[in-house]
Amino acid sequence: MFYYNAKYKFALPGQSPSGIAGAIIAASAMPAGQLLRRDFRKYPYLQHRLFDSQLYLSSLDPNVAPTAVVNLASWPWFCPNAVPEYDSDTHASVKHWKDLHADTLLQSWPNCLPNHPQAIRSAARASVQAQLDLGCEMVILPGPLTTIATQQFAVETEWIDAGLEVCRALKVATPVLATVGISDAVLRGVDPPQNPLLHTITNQLSARADLAGAYIVVEQASETGYVCTSRDTLLSLLLLIDDLVRGAGKTVLVNYVGTFGAVASAVGASVWSTGYYLSQRRLKLADFEDKIARAMPRYHSLRLAGDVGLQVDLERAYAQFGDRILTDTSDGRTLRQALESRTYPQSAPEWEYAQSNIAAAAGHYNEIAFKLGQFATLSPEKRIEMVQRWLEGAVVWSGNLQRIGIAQSTQTELSHQAVWLNAFQAWRSYIGPYQP
Repeated sequence: MFYYNAKYKFALPGQSPSGIAGAIIAASAMPAGQLLRRDFRKYPYLQHRLFDSQLYLSSLDPNVAPTAVVNLASWPWFCPNAVPEYDSDTHASVKHWKDLHADTLLQSWPNCLPNHPQAIRSAARASVQAQLDLGCEMVILPGPLTTIATQQFAVETEWIDAGLEVCRALKVATPVLATVGISDAVLRGVDPPQNPLLHTITNQLSARADLAGAYIVVEQASETGYVCTSRDTLLSLLLLIDDLVRGAGKTVLVNYVGTFGAVASAVGASVWSTGYYLSQRRLKLADFEDKIARAMPRYHSLRLAGDVGLQVDLERAYAQFGDRILTDTSDGRTLRQALESRTYPQSAPEWEYAQSNIAAAAGHYNEIAFKLGQFATLSPEKRIEMVQRWLEGAVVWSGNLQRIGIAQSTQTELSHQAVWLNAFQAWRSYIGPYQP
């Protein structure tokens, strides 16, 4: 099912569906004191919530990513007791707290993982306790980013075992998941079925009965766009999910792969998470660097399984194919009417290609993700066939747009569809006839 990848704004944009099943909240979203005091009751989708402690961001450079580092450093598994916690009775606002302590937090940032066993246990305990305090429905153990395949997942298992020890001591009753954070640097260029790292990961997680499953994030260091375009990376993800779900009987959650999460759900992932912004669709350490930028609206087409640029391309596509390229959503209806009457953008200003004018586009994207999340209601066999047809259709539509002169660009995504289909078909070919 689809969970919203929540950042600092909890209010859903535009006319996002009220039935979104839940959320995953990132530690980098806001300072610890602010999040721990947030009232979740007014956001229905947050009644089912998870928390990602993002230990895999421990190598961020505070000189280029100060905003994210200040938020992360406020959590005790990164910088324990570095500064006084935010307190609304003491500090006039979160901004006031940051103004007072940002420099200290940046100076305290270790820029590396704790490596002493006691420090690892302390960090794990702080993360688990925070999730209990936040009322999370599952506990996601903190885990580092795997960037070197030859280390046999040894550091990662040390963190898993420390987290499980903490959960036993705290008598945690909710399911416990291990974080599996992998850089695509150890996946690209390696034949996924023969990649020993994948087998090591599944063997280590399968051997731990206390683990309910895994929370998987892939750091897409090699990608430049909103979507993953590496067959090796995507097939590795699918094989890892399949091995854990069918092979080991574990639960798997996936984040930061955009609507490819729907493909992951067909393979067995119980939850996938995304959102409109680039930082919600893709995990890349460089994205945390402070930059002066404004989001531009992007139109997501379900049939295309990708975005179509609003500046020129969507009107060209509509002129040729009509509303077949469009996706019916609450936020998308005014755009459809404007295109039909040839009055775009005047009659649909909420869709005008302008800086920060993204509320309607974001609500539209979330509704599409919500619709894809309904695959979870189907049987595994039907999910697989549904995804197969969806991806085949997306490849056709990518070709349709290219045939009328629309090209791959930063706004229009036409190159990944065949890669997604290829990775999914390779998974099907590898496993043979599906047996739950």
